[in-house]
Amino acid sequence: MHASPSTSPLRSLESLVLIGANLVPLIGVIVLGWDPWALLVIYWIEAFSTVLLGVRKILFDERDSPDVVGQIEPLHELREKRGGWCPRPGWPPIYPRNVPFGLSMLGTWALSVVPPSALYWLSVDRSIVLSINLLLGIGALVFAHGAEFMIGYLGRREYTNVSARELLRTPAQLTLIVIIGL
Repeated sequence: MHASPSTSPLRSLESLVLIGANLVPLIGVIVLGWDPWALLVIYWIEAFSTVLLGVRKILFDERDSPDVVGQIEPLHELREKRGGWCPRPGWPPIYPRNVPFGLSMLGTWALSVVPPSALYWLSVDRSIVLSINLLLGIGALVFAHGAEFMIGYLGRREYTNVSARELLRTPAQLTLIVIIGL
């Protein structure tokens, strides 16, 4: 059973904030003359923060995910654990059975995105200069994703309607885009 997308005004506002945050760096490059290299850096950091937030979301998922064939995920023994641990009052529990999915996503990113990214960044003759523009673009995107996590995922209890496997879809797609973009 899949949850149908919410059409509430709050969900629409969340979507507008995410779209606006993604437009900040693009408008900065096109209109304000930001260095186009900054756009690549900002979106790479956004992809990484999306993976980290995806892993965080995975830990709270109440629905069980199907087993991985061959048990190749790290700490696959935790998939058999039941129960959870509440990190903060009022928050949902973190389920140990979801830890292998989170570690798999981090491992995939660390093995398939970080090495080619590092090689690419070391091979081009460009340096990353920390500027207010770069911080503004990164801050807008990280804030938008963090707000979506707090308001949508925890606030509207979206963690009750998805499984860890379903949540891996977006970070996995962003990982693929980053790899292809290199």
